[in-house]
Amino acid sequence: MTKSGWKRARLGDESIALTASGGTPDRSNPENFGGGIPWVKSGELDDNLILTTAETLTRSGLAGSSAKVFPPGTLLLAMYGAYSGACEYRFRGDVNRDSGRM
Repeated sequence: MTKSGWKRARLGDESIALTASGGTPDRSNPENFGGGIPWVKSGELDDNLILTTAETLTRSGLAGSSAKVFPPGTLLLAMYGAYSGACEYRFRGDVNRDSGRM
């Protein structure tokens, strides 16, 4: 506990937040893209709500990669790259490997 009564914890501590990163399916296989699964890229994290995405994944694109589906209300953070931002997800979908969730 700190002097102000706050408990110190790491963001990865499950009592604070679950953290994970997204994934990017093989871009050379067009069958991985264009399905109904929203896929957020770090460039879409502009400190706002995400209501739609520029690209989507197919079930095979999701299953054949490290991509993960996150629930609505998930806080997304740009982890590295040219973009920085945080957004709230408003649907079920995945983020690319440059983004994480909390």
